[in-house]
Amino acid sequence: MTDCRLIFEISIVFEGSPQSQAPLLISANSGFHTILNFAASELIAQSVERILFDELELEKFLIAVGEARSDLTQTGERLIDFKTRNGEKRSLLLSVLTVHRAQGDGIICIAQDTVELNAARRALIESEQRFKHVADMTGEWLWEQDLSGRYTYSSSAVEEILGLKPEQIIGKRYMDLFADCAWSEFLPELNQPDTKFSPFYRVLNHYRHINGGQVICESTGMPVSDPSGNLIKWRGVDRDVTAHRQAEEENRDAQLKLAIANNEMKIARKIQESLLPSVPLIG
Repeated sequence: MTDCRLIFEISIVFEGSPQSQAPLLISANSGFHTILNFAASELIAQSVERILFDELELEKFLIAVGEARSDLTQTGERLIDFKTRNGEKRSLLLSVLTVHRAQGDGIICIAQDTVELNAARRALIESEQRFKHVADMTGEWLWEQDLSGRYTYSSSAVEEILGLKPEQIIGKRYMDLFADCAWSEFLPELNQPDTKFSPFYRVLNHYRHINGGQVICESTGMPVSDPSGNLIKWRGVDRDVTAHRQAEEENRDAQLKLAIANNEMKIARKIQESLLPSVPLIG
């Protein structure tokens, strides 16, 4: 995925420093190569004035840095023209923040490519619209959860499956809907911390219906990330398999009863055979 952000740290310019002593780049991410065509190795220890800005844009940049230093917080976003490797200009949305470390404060800058960022946002909106359109056409329960596992979206199918309206579960954690037995025996894997944000498939969840009954669902979900790869939510679908599981259980019970009956018949036959005389009766 294309990185549409520049993330870099600069040296701190102390008050009273000559204007010519512009900040130096301390670290830079791969976005510099994607957006400005610079390799990170070309930038380290270089002056931002010499390599990234002309005089006017440098002034804007230093004002943003000064605000972050004086407020010890993050500045608002502002458009600043960065220079590419071939001298062209790219307008990026810049924010600056001060970070506090034991070895001293640092200045972190984040600049986003507005063209790619807006395109990514539009694509995400269109994707979400398609997702919700599918939700209206299917009987399966489609949902979205935030990073804490709380529902932020639910299709209307949840009412048919659990007897709850979508607005009744918004803000609830998925575990709030579990049947009592699910806490100890059927806790899904995504309740465990997962730094890999892996999709999960057909996890059996035991929910509690509004009438008190138990509903068994197969749950499938996947992580949704922003254009920079940061996890922003989970999206998935639950399919009611209660009837199917009950039919399977009834089938197993019937097979077990048949096996028991067959075994009892074999035992009865053996008993009957043992009661027959060992020599033929002579009439």
